Amino acid sequence: YLLGWELGMIESVSITVLVGLSVDYVVHFAVHYGHVKVSEGDVSERHKRVHETVAEMGPTVLGGAATSIGAALILLCTWIQFFYKFGIFFLFTIMFSYLWSMFFFLPLMSIIGPEGDFLSIRPLLAKIFPRFFGTTKTHPHTDLPDTEYKSPQSKSPKSRPEN
Repeated sequence: YLLGWELGMIESVSITVLVGLSVDYVVHFAVHYGHVKVSEGDVSERHKRVHETVAEMGPTVLGGAATSIGAALILLCTWIQFFYKFGIFFLFTIMFSYLWSMFFFLPLMSIIGPEGDFLSIRPLLAKIFPRFFGTTKTHPHTDLPDTEYKSPQSKSPKSRPEN
């Protein structure tokens, strides 16, 4: 309603498509935040996780936002109404999503973000499926426990039957 548009087919399709993009950057930061390894005894585990998340994912997310904004700006140069309106929705969705993830979500994680195994389902899965989610070391290139990992090269060749 801000631009004098009514909710029609173009607006409905745009909103439906862009819902996923609106949470994209927050999901990237949240997943990385959860995977950051911290050593026990760190003074502020949350701050370390946020700092590492911004250092590693920040440039990637910024690059994604920049290219998406570039695509939206190209859509704004079209004469076809659908592309023009989609470009406006796309531009504002990407801008607000990036600003929200950088200046609300990450500061929120540094204040009240989970620490340790809090909100992790891995301990529960370890109790239910200890063979797959136990505390054993995993192979660096797979999620299989190290003792059960067999590389393709280590398979014994099948013996041929002699004629």
